[in-house]
Amino acid sequence: MKPTRDIRTLAKTLFRLAEAQGLSERLRGELDAVTALFDACPEWRLFVGQLALGQARRQSVLRELFEPRAHPLLLRFLLAVNGQGHLRRLPDIAREFDALFRRSRGILDAEIVSAEPLDVAQAARLRERLAARLGGTVETTLSVNPALLGGFQVRVGDEVRDFSVAARLRSMRRALAQA
Repeated sequence: MKPTRDIRTLAKTLFRLAEAQGLSERLRGELDAVTALFDACPEWRLFVGQLALGQARRQSVLRELFEPRAHPLLLRFLLAVNGQGHLRRLPDIAREFDALFRRSRGILDAEIVSAEPLDVAQAARLRERLAARLGGTVETTLSVNPALLGGFQVRVGDEVRDFSVAARLRSMRRALAQA
């Protein structure tokens, strides 16, 4: 889902404040931990979705949970987001914050899909080649798709490069059909 203007504004505000205080990496980790609660804890999802609980009670619970654990900037942000009724959108805010963080550091995401699982050395070589070619830090996500038959596909942003056997076979099929 594409983030709304409100979500982008909230993430950008937190990111700018964190950057100004040298806290963006720390808050990135803390935001990840808080948003992990959405997947790991059904009670958290219920709490976040429970609008009838009342603003004061929700603020109190947030303070109780996060004051001893989270940086004060993140706690103030969580309280403000709750006050605006956007707490349930925290995972979207965290994704947008992460995108701002990565963009500011020149970190590129690459998705590598291979026909068979890559070992650690193969993945490292691919990551190094991509970093050299793209001129930045590359973080990879690996997955397997046996339908590729062999080889791999690389997706960076909107660009997909297909080095799979299946792609070569399709290319040969088109060439033969045109001949």
